[in-house]
Amino acid sequence: MQNDCQNLLAYVTGPDARVQTVYTVELTRFRRLLAWGAALLRLFFMTRAAVRPAEPVPTPDGTRLTYHDQRPTTYDSVFGTVRFGRQACTAQGQHGLCPLDAELSWPARCYADLLQEWAVYGTTDESYRESQTVLERILGLSLSAQAIETSVADAAGEVRAFYEQPAEPPAPAPEQTILVVQADGKGVPMVPAAPAAPSVRLSKGQKRGKKKEAVVTGLYPIAPYRRTPQEVVAALLQDPGRPETATRPTPVGKELRATLEGKAVAMPRLGQRVTQRQGSQIQHRVARTDGAEALQPQVGTYLPEHTLGLDIIHATEYLWDTANLLLGETHPHRTGWVRSSLEPLVAGQTEAVLAALEAEQLSSLSRGSAFNRQTPPGVAKAYDVSPWR
Repeated sequence: MQNDCQNLLAYVTGPDARVQTVYTVELTRFRRLLAWGAALLRLFFMTRAAVRPAEPVPTPDGTRLTYHDQRPTTYDSVFGTVRFGRQACTAQGQHGLCPLDAELSWPARCYADLLQEWAVYGTTDESYRESQTVLERILGLSLSAQAIETSVADAAGEVRAFYEQPAEPPAPAPEQTILVVQADGKGVPMVPAAPAAPSVRLSKGQKRGKKKEAVVTGLYPIAPYRRTPQEVVAALLQDPGRPETATRPTPVGKELRATLEGKAVAMPRLGQRVTQRQGSQIQHRVARTDGAEALQPQVGTYLPEHTLGLDIIHATEYLWDTANLLLGETHPHRTGWVRSSLEPLVAGQTEAVLAALEAEQLSSLSRGSAFNRQTPPGVAKAYDVSPWR
């Protein structure tokens, strides 16, 4: 290791460094650090495995095991594959047992828990193949898509036990006077265990795959953050010249949960957690959802003390869709049009914004413009004023 350190210093300070690009130096040193990590991890394992366990070694059923031999094993870590031997104990007619496995909380498979965690995390937004590609490109690991799929299945089996653990969020500070809940639905593609052969051509109304709604809920206390409607809009539109504001408070002990069992399961569970996290410092209660009419009554039923609010991001998306239809995606006044509707919307003048949009729709009807012929469902929903008002 000392020679490796000296070689590293020589590489970055010697004459060769004067002709290397930063990309080459960064990539080669990163690969070298991964190799060092694997060597240090192997040294850690060998140090722990060198200690012979005290005999006899009892098993849960009372069997007494004695030392037998050293057994080789393979550990696929984020640094690469590590191989070493550890002490094994056995008894006549019994399978061998390596006490070190329990001491190290050895994973059930050869893949490290950290490696599985990263692989599974990558599949939350991308496919198994994409997660495999990212790990190979960054860490240089050759991990099969089947191994990642198996890790996801193993992790899914732990979800219920994880949720059933008693949550112990940090104690809220006195300034965290707002208790916020969130609820939203997300379509999750369902992959059958034995996919049918894909058809060459879909029939009318047929889709490639099926989705099931996952209801995602959030809960956290937070301190107030007072801003004017203009400041909110400037942040939403990412105005380059917007003035510096005070540091924005962050959620404390934020809980995120998701279920495929529907709103009837998600919302009562959320209500229970809200009750458990109430505190004397809470002065305001806010529930934030999208415009889904099926979700909003559930919030009113299980969280009656919370003020229901529409997520501004959803409303902003509708305004951008409308601006694109009215002016086009490259029009120089498109952002100004969105701002003119967004500022009164944030200020609570929803009725005035809806009236202006409805007037624009009537005007477009008389002109026969593309606004009426091509209005997508998301924008048309803005004219259904019942969930907005």
